[in-house]
Amino acid sequence: MDSARTDPRSEFFIPLDQESLKLEYDKDSTPEEFHSIATAFDEHLWAVVNTASVPFYMAGTSAHSKIFMRFHTAERILALKLTTPGAKLSPELEKLAHEKAMARMTDEKTDFPTLLLDELRSVMDVTNLVESNRELLRQGLVLGWGALEVFTRDLLEALLNTSPSLATLLMNNADTKKLFTKGLTFDSLSEYNFDASRHMGTILTNQHPINTVESMKHVFGVLFPANTQLKSALDDRQLRIINQGRHVIVHRRGLIDRDYIRLAKEGTLGTRLVITPDKLEENLLVLRNTANKILIAATHPS
Repeated sequence: MDSARTDPRSEFFIPLDQESLKLEYDKDSTPEEFHSIATAFDEHLWAVVNTASVPFYMAGTSAHSKIFMRFHTAERILALKLTTPGAKLSPELEKLAHEKAMARMTDEKTDFPTLLLDELRSVMDVTNLVESNRELLRQGLVLGWGALEVFTRDLLEALLNTSPSLATLLMNNADTKKLFTKGLTFDSLSEYNFDASRHMGTILTNQHPINTVESMKHVFGVLFPANTQLKSALDDRQLRIINQGRHVIVHRRGLIDRDYIRLAKEGTLGTRLVITPDKLEENLLVLRNTANKILIAATHPS
Protein backbone atom coordinates (compact mmCIF):
# COMPACT_ATOMS: atom_id res chain seq x y z
CA MET A 1 0.00 0.00 0.00
CA ASP A 2 1.15 3.55 -0.74
CA SER A 3 2.90 4.81 2.40
CA ALA A 4 1.19 8.21 2.07
CA ARG A 5 -2.17 6.46 2.26
CA THR A 6 -1.19 4.73 5.51
CA ASP A 7 -0.10 7.98 7.17
CA PRO A 8 -3.06 9.38 9.13
CA ARG A 9 -1.64 12.87 8.73
CA SER A 10 -2.58 12.67 5.04
CA GLU A 11 -6.26 12.40 6.01
CA PHE A 12 -6.75 13.85 9.49
CA PHE A 13 -6.15 17.45 10.54
CA ILE A 14 -3.62 17.92 13.33
CA PRO A 15 -4.23 21.22 15.18
CA LEU A 16 -1.53 23.81 14.65
CA ASP A 17 -0.26 26.31 17.17
CA GLN A 18 -3.00 28.82 18.01
CA GLU A 19 -0.55 31.73 18.10
CA SER A 20 0.42 31.15 14.46
CA LEU A 21 -3.13 32.00 13.40
CA LYS A 22 -3.57 35.17 15.42
CA LEU A 23 -3.45 38.56 13.77
CA GLU A 24 -0.31 40.55 14.52
CA TYR A 25 -0.86 44.25 15.11
CA ASP A 26 0.07 47.04 17.48
CA LYS A 27 -2.90 47.42 19.79
CA ASP A 28 -1.72 50.84 20.95
CA SER A 29 -1.78 52.32 17.45
CA THR A 30 -4.82 50.37 16.23
CA PRO A 31 -8.21 52.08 16.71
CA GLU A 32 -10.04 50.59 19.66
CA GLU A 33 -13.11 49.81 17.56
CA PHE A 34 -10.96 47.42 15.49
CA HIS A 35 -9.83 45.36 18.51
CA SER A 36 -13.01 43.34 18.97
CA ILE A 37 -13.21 42.71 15.22
CA ALA A 38 -9.65 41.35 15.19
CA THR A 39 -10.34 39.20 18.26
CA ALA A 40 -13.49 37.78 16.68
CA PHE A 41 -11.52 36.82 13.57
CA ASP A 42 -8.87 35.07 15.69
CA GLU A 43 -11.60 33.14 17.48
CA HIS A 44 -13.34 32.23 14.22
CA LEU A 45 -10.16 30.76 12.75
CA TRP A 46 -9.43 28.84 15.94
CA ALA A 47 -12.99 27.49 15.86
CA VAL A 48 -12.26 26.17 12.36
CA VAL A 49 -9.15 24.42 13.70
CA ASN A 50 -11.08 22.87 16.59
CA THR A 51 -13.86 21.71 14.27
CA ALA A 52 -11.47 20.15 11.75
CA SER A 53 -9.53 18.53 14.61
CA VAL A 54 -12.48 16.59 16.08
CA PRO A 55 -11.16 13.19 14.82
CA PHE A 56 -7.73 14.02 16.28
CA TYR A 57 -9.19 14.92 19.66
CA MET A 58 -11.35 11.79 19.71
CA ALA A 59 -8.36 9.62 18.83
CA GLY A 60 -6.35 11.31 21.56
CA THR A 61 -9.06 10.59 24.12
CA SER A 62 -9.19 6.96 23.04
CA ALA A 63 -5.40 6.56 23.17
CA HIS A 64 -5.27 8.21 26.58
CA SER A 65 -7.99 5.89 27.88
CA LYS A 66 -6.18 2.80 26.62
CA ILE A 67 -2.90 3.83 28.26
CA PHE A 68 -4.66 4.57 31.53
CA MET A 69 -6.54 1.28 31.40
CA ARG A 70 -3.26 -0.58 30.99
CA PHE A 71 -1.71 1.10 34.02
CA HIS A 72 -4.90 0.90 36.06
CA THR A 73 -5.32 -2.81 35.41
CA ALA A 74 -1.71 -3.46 36.46
CA GLU A 75 -2.15 -1.45 39.67
CA ARG A 76 -5.39 -3.21 40.55
CA ILE A 77 -3.68 -6.60 40.12
CA LEU A 78 -0.80 -5.47 42.33
CA ALA A 79 -3.28 -4.19 44.92
CA LEU A 80 -4.85 -7.66 45.12
CA LYS A 81 -1.68 -8.83 46.85
CA LEU A 82 -2.74 -6.70 49.81
CA THR A 83 -6.04 -8.60 50.20
CA THR A 84 -6.91 -12.10 51.26
CA PRO A 85 -7.17 -14.63 48.40
CA GLY A 86 -10.48 -14.32 46.52
CA ALA A 87 -11.41 -11.00 48.15
CA LYS A 88 -12.38 -7.94 46.16
CA LEU A 89 -10.51 -4.65 46.39
CA SER A 90 -11.75 -2.34 49.08
CA PRO A 91 -12.75 1.25 48.12
CA GLU A 92 -9.50 2.43 49.68
CA LEU A 93 -7.41 0.07 47.52
CA GLU A 94 -9.43 0.98 44.42
CA LYS A 95 -8.68 4.63 45.07
CA LEU A 96 -4.99 3.86 45.62
CA ALA A 97 -4.79 1.88 42.37
CA HIS A 98 -6.41 4.77 40.50
CA GLU A 99 -3.98 7.31 41.98
CA LYS A 100 -0.96 5.15 41.16
CA ALA A 101 -2.18 4.66 37.59
CA MET A 102 -2.59 8.44 37.18
CA ALA A 103 0.92 8.95 38.55
CA ARG A 104 2.33 6.43 36.09
CA MET A 105 0.57 8.28 33.25
CA THR A 106 2.67 11.30 34.21
CA ASP A 107 5.93 9.68 35.19
CA GLU A 108 6.46 6.84 32.74
CA LYS A 109 7.64 7.49 29.23
CA THR A 110 4.83 6.51 26.88
CA ASP A 111 4.94 7.05 23.13
CA PHE A 112 1.59 8.80 23.15
CA PRO A 113 1.94 10.42 19.67
CA THR A 114 2.52 7.01 18.08
CA LEU A 115 -0.46 5.52 19.91
CA LEU A 116 -2.64 8.43 18.83
CA LEU A 117 -1.62 8.01 15.19
CA ASP A 118 -2.33 4.29 15.50
CA GLU A 119 -5.85 5.16 16.64
CA LEU A 120 -6.34 7.32 13.56
CA ARG A 121 -4.76 4.70 11.31
CA SER A 122 -7.23 2.12 12.59
CA VAL A 123 -10.16 3.99 11.05
CA MET A 124 -8.54 4.78 7.69
CA ASP A 125 -10.09 1.66 6.16
CA VAL A 126 -13.57 2.63 7.35
CA THR A 127 -14.91 4.38 4.24
CA ASN A 128 -17.76 6.22 5.94
CA LEU A 129 -15.47 7.70 8.58
CA VAL A 130 -12.89 8.81 6.02
CA GLU A 131 -15.55 10.42 3.84
CA SER A 132 -17.10 12.14 6.86
CA ASN A 133 -13.70 13.51 7.79
CA ARG A 134 -13.14 14.79 4.24
CA GLU A 135 -16.47 16.59 4.41
CA LEU A 136 -15.33 18.11 7.70
CA LEU A 137 -12.22 19.47 5.98
CA ARG A 138 -14.31 20.87 3.12
CA GLN A 139 -16.53 22.66 5.62
CA GLY A 140 -13.37 23.93 7.30
CA LEU A 141 -12.51 25.79 4.10
CA VAL A 142 -16.04 27.24 3.95
CA LEU A 143 -15.88 28.38 7.57
CA GLY A 144 -12.42 29.85 7.05
CA TRP A 145 -13.57 31.93 4.11
CA GLY A 146 -16.62 32.96 6.12
CA ALA A 147 -14.34 34.26 8.88
CA LEU A 148 -12.54 36.51 6.37
CA GLU A 149 -15.85 37.65 4.89
CA VAL A 150 -17.26 38.65 8.29
CA PHE A 151 -13.98 40.33 9.26
CA THR A 152 -13.89 42.33 6.03
CA ARG A 153 -17.46 43.51 6.37
CA ASP A 154 -17.17 44.45 10.04
CA LEU A 155 -13.86 46.26 9.57
CA LEU A 156 -15.11 48.20 6.54
CA GLU A 157 -18.24 49.19 8.45
CA ALA A 158 -16.23 50.40 11.44
CA LEU A 159 -13.75 52.24 9.21
CA LEU A 160 -16.39 54.15 7.25
CA ASN A 161 -18.42 54.90 10.37
CA THR A 162 -15.40 56.56 11.98
CA SER A 163 -14.02 58.09 8.75
CA PRO A 164 -17.10 58.86 6.61
CA SER A 165 -15.07 60.97 4.17
CA LEU A 166 -13.59 57.70 2.83
CA ALA A 167 -17.04 56.83 1.51
CA THR A 168 -16.61 59.63 -1.01
CA LEU A 169 -13.74 57.70 -2.59
CA LEU A 170 -15.99 54.67 -3.02
CA MET A 171 -18.85 56.68 -4.48
CA ASN A 172 -16.57 58.50 -6.94
CA ASN A 173 -15.02 55.33 -8.37
CA ALA A 174 -16.86 53.64 -11.23
CA ASP A 175 -16.29 50.09 -9.97
CA THR A 176 -17.18 50.63 -6.33
CA LYS A 177 -19.99 53.07 -7.04
CA LYS A 178 -21.86 50.24 -8.74
CA LEU A 179 -21.56 48.20 -5.55
CA PHE A 180 -22.96 50.86 -3.25
CA THR A 181 -25.25 53.07 -5.36
CA LYS A 182 -28.34 51.45 -3.87
CA GLY A 183 -27.11 52.14 -0.36
CA LEU A 184 -27.97 55.82 -0.17
CA THR A 185 -31.76 55.75 -0.29
CA PHE A 186 -34.28 57.97 1.43
CA ASP A 187 -35.28 55.12 3.73
CA SER A 188 -31.71 54.28 4.72
CA LEU A 189 -30.98 57.92 5.54
CA SER A 190 -34.22 58.47 7.44
CA GLU A 191 -33.39 55.51 9.66
CA TYR A 192 -30.55 57.61 11.08
CA ASN A 193 -32.47 60.91 11.14
CA PHE A 194 -30.63 61.95 7.97
CA ASP A 195 -27.34 62.06 9.88
CA ALA A 196 -25.18 59.62 7.93
CA SER A 197 -21.89 61.01 9.21
CA ARG A 198 -21.49 58.24 11.79
CA HIS A 199 -23.32 55.51 9.91
CA MET A 200 -21.87 55.51 6.39
CA GLY A 201 -20.21 52.14 6.92
CA THR A 202 -23.39 50.56 8.22
CA ILE A 203 -25.49 51.97 5.39
CA LEU A 204 -23.13 50.84 2.64
CA THR A 205 -22.18 47.40 3.98
CA ASN A 206 -25.83 46.57 4.63
CA GLN A 207 -26.53 47.04 0.93
CA HIS A 208 -23.76 44.99 -0.65
CA PRO A 209 -21.64 42.16 0.79
CA ILE A 210 -17.89 42.25 0.24
CA ASN A 211 -17.70 38.50 -0.23
CA THR A 212 -15.50 37.91 -3.27
CA VAL A 213 -11.85 38.57 -4.01
CA GLU A 214 -12.85 40.98 -6.80
CA SER A 215 -15.08 43.07 -4.54
CA MET A 216 -12.33 43.20 -1.90
CA LYS A 217 -9.80 44.29 -4.52
CA HIS A 218 -12.11 47.02 -5.82
CA VAL A 219 -13.02 48.41 -2.41
CA PHE A 220 -9.62 48.30 -0.74
CA GLY A 221 -7.83 49.27 -3.93
CA VAL A 222 -9.85 52.51 -3.92
CA LEU A 223 -9.43 53.13 -0.19
CA PHE A 224 -5.73 52.25 0.03
CA PRO A 225 -4.26 52.62 -3.48
CA ALA A 226 -0.68 53.01 -2.25
CA ASN A 227 -0.66 49.91 -0.04
CA THR A 228 1.34 47.45 -2.11
CA GLN A 229 1.39 44.75 0.57
CA LEU A 230 -2.40 44.63 0.71
CA LYS A 231 -2.59 44.61 -3.09
CA SER A 232 -0.15 41.70 -3.18
CA ALA A 233 -2.18 39.77 -0.60
CA LEU A 234 -5.41 40.27 -2.55
CA ASP A 235 -3.65 39.28 -5.78
CA ASP A 236 -2.52 35.99 -4.23
CA ARG A 237 -3.72 33.21 -6.54
CA GLN A 238 -4.29 30.93 -3.57
CA LEU A 239 -6.85 33.38 -2.16
CA ARG A 240 -8.83 33.10 -5.39
CA ILE A 241 -8.62 29.30 -5.25
CA ILE A 242 -9.98 29.36 -1.69
CA ASN A 243 -12.88 31.57 -2.78
CA GLN A 244 -13.63 29.35 -5.78
CA GLY A 245 -13.32 26.22 -3.65
CA ARG A 246 -15.84 27.68 -1.23
CA HIS A 247 -18.18 28.31 -4.17
CA VAL A 248 -17.82 24.71 -5.37
CA ILE A 249 -18.54 23.31 -1.90
CA VAL A 250 -21.52 25.56 -1.12
CA HIS A 251 -23.17 25.73 -4.54
CA ARG A 252 -22.12 22.49 -6.27
CA ARG A 253 -22.09 20.02 -3.37
CA GLY A 254 -18.30 19.92 -3.64
CA LEU A 255 -18.24 18.76 -7.27
CA ILE A 256 -15.36 20.36 -9.17
CA ASP A 257 -16.38 22.61 -12.06
CA ARG A 258 -14.47 24.04 -15.02
CA ASP A 259 -13.90 27.39 -13.29
CA TYR A 260 -12.13 25.67 -10.40
CA ILE A 261 -9.95 23.59 -12.76
CA ARG A 262 -9.09 26.68 -14.80
CA LEU A 263 -8.03 28.58 -11.68
CA ALA A 264 -6.42 25.85 -9.56
CA LYS A 265 -4.84 23.93 -12.47
CA GLU A 266 -5.88 20.69 -10.78
CA GLY A 267 -8.86 18.41 -10.22
CA THR A 268 -11.14 16.36 -12.45
CA LEU A 269 -14.45 17.71 -13.70
CA GLY A 270 -17.38 16.37 -11.69
CA THR A 271 -15.32 14.70 -8.96
CA ARG A 272 -15.53 15.66 -5.30
CA LEU A 273 -13.14 18.37 -4.17
CA VAL A 274 -10.62 17.02 -1.65
CA ILE A 275 -9.12 19.39 0.90
CA THR A 276 -6.11 17.73 2.49
CA PRO A 277 -5.10 18.63 6.06
CA ASP A 278 -1.96 20.37 4.75
CA LYS A 279 -4.04 22.34 2.26
CA LEU A 280 -6.52 23.45 4.91
CA GLU A 281 -3.68 24.63 7.13
CA GLU A 282 -2.13 26.51 4.21
CA ASN A 283 -5.49 28.09 3.38
CA LEU A 284 -6.06 29.24 6.95
CA LEU A 285 -2.66 30.92 6.98
CA VAL A 286 -3.46 32.66 3.66
CA LEU A 287 -6.75 33.93 5.10
CA ARG A 288 -5.01 35.09 8.24
CA ASN A 289 -2.34 36.91 6.20
CA THR A 290 -5.00 38.64 4.08
CA ALA A 291 -6.95 39.80 7.14
CA ASN A 292 -3.73 41.06 8.72
CA LYS A 293 -2.90 43.18 5.68
CA ILE A 294 -6.44 44.62 5.62
CA LEU A 295 -6.26 45.47 9.33
CA ILE A 296 -2.89 47.20 8.99
CA ALA A 297 -4.08 49.16 5.94
CA ALA A 298 -7.22 50.33 7.76
CA THR A 299 -5.13 51.34 10.78
CA HIS A 300 -2.69 53.35 8.67
CA PRO A 301 -4.75 54.48 5.65
CA SER A 302 -2.37 57.16 4.42
